Amino acid sequence: MATPSSITTWPGIDRPELLKQRRVLLGFTFALTAIHLLDVTLKDEVTVQGIVFSFKNPEVVVAGLWIAWFWAVWRYWQYERTYANGPLQSDRLAEYDRAAAAAVTAAIQGAVDRGDYEKRGVSAGQSIRVTISAGDQFYTPGDDREWAYPNLEIVVVGEDQSARSLKRVQGGVNCTLDRKDVAEIKRSVERRLFLRYPHFADWKAPYFLMWLAPLAGLIALGRHFRFWLH
Repeated sequence: MATPSSITTWPGIDRPELLKQRRVLLGFTFALTAIHLLDVTLKDEVTVQGIVFSFKNPEVVVAGLWIAWFWAVWRYWQYERTYANGPLQSDRLAEYDRAAAAAVTAAIQGAVDRGDYEKRGVSAGQSIRVTISAGDQFYTPGDDREWAYPNLEIVVVGEDQSARSLKRVQGGVNCTLDRKDVAEIKRSVERRLFLRYPHFADWKAPYFLMWLAPLAGLIALGRHFRFWLH
């Protein structure tokens, strides 16, 4: 779910401030991209609301825009990282919880299918659900190298998939997701966040769009280099 815009992170950074930094970064990015791709020639005079500004070295304006672009990248990175560690983190944790639950269920279901639980009354091939204590979550911040789950409960699901057909298996079950599993979960969650959550795409998009300016600069540099050669 999208985070309300009124939520503020601990340093006081809220969504409008982050959007402001995004506008600044994209503004400088698009300006530099247009200047280089369209081969804009800056004149030595600019008129703004009737006021004439003269430049002895117009090329210095482009250099100033590049300095401002680097500053805008740095500032946006600061704001985005801080904001992402606050309100947006709740979405990431919720996805971690769902992914961990699915991974644990799949691991235990695999053991059931191999017949590892036949002595406990669970036949190979039976569908199961995995539950934890009420109020707990599969993912809790802590040691992110491995996610361990002691004393899980297995519930066998009947053919009709109804609540009346559930059969609780006696005894607890332990399951641990190793580093490889955890790393894969984190990668899949980041992809899911980027594709399914609009605000994540909004915050990450400038990191892709900002490369338009350096790319346009390289194209312009190559164009001038060929001109000098001839």
